[in-house]
Amino acid sequence: MKAMMTALIALIVAKFAQLNGTSLVGIRAYEAKGSGEVANHVVNANFSYGEAKKKDMATLASATKADLLAIAEKAKVAYEIVVEAIAEMQTTNVKRSESAKDAFIPITNAIKLCKESGLLHIYAMAVWKSEPIVAGTYKEVKSRPKTIAKNVAKKYFNLRTAKYRSFIVHPDMISEVAINGEVIGLK
Repeated sequence: MKAMMTALIALIVAKFAQLNGTSLVGIRAYEAKGSGEVANHVVNANFSYGEAKKKDMATLASATKADLLAIAEKAKVAYEIVVEAIAEMQTTNVKRSESAKDAFIPITNAIKLCKESGLLHIYAMAVWKSEPIVAGTYKEVKSRPKTIAKNVAKKYFNLRTAKYRSFIVHPDMISEVAINGEVIGLK
């Protein structure tokens, strides 16, 4: 069983390595680690996170007072909190970026290996998610006003970096990966 799983994961890595440019990839029956929700996903693999970050920074820099007021109204927070939240979003958190780089070994543009767990992750931009196949258990959201403002701003501006997701490649969490017309079953 372990040898077969190793071969399947090697096949997935090989398929990702063959991708030339951005490609849509299907992830079927993925079980979210935190909530237990099971859903199908389509992601855009090999999409440049660096370019997405640059575009998002330009979008935030061009935010008008009208944008910030709209976000404040939607988030139900004070305008000043939105101004502070946007300012924080525009500063790159170097420590967080470095610790994330230290935690993973890149295998391909869209696949990375977690040093701690030894598990492969597909890291790509979410394009579509189905209605849950199995509903999950969701914790009550207890975010601070500034965090709520940041989350509303991400949706308001449709920020690309907010769409990146990490999917663990493991038979307990993914049923199938569809890539370049080939479906690779893990269960």
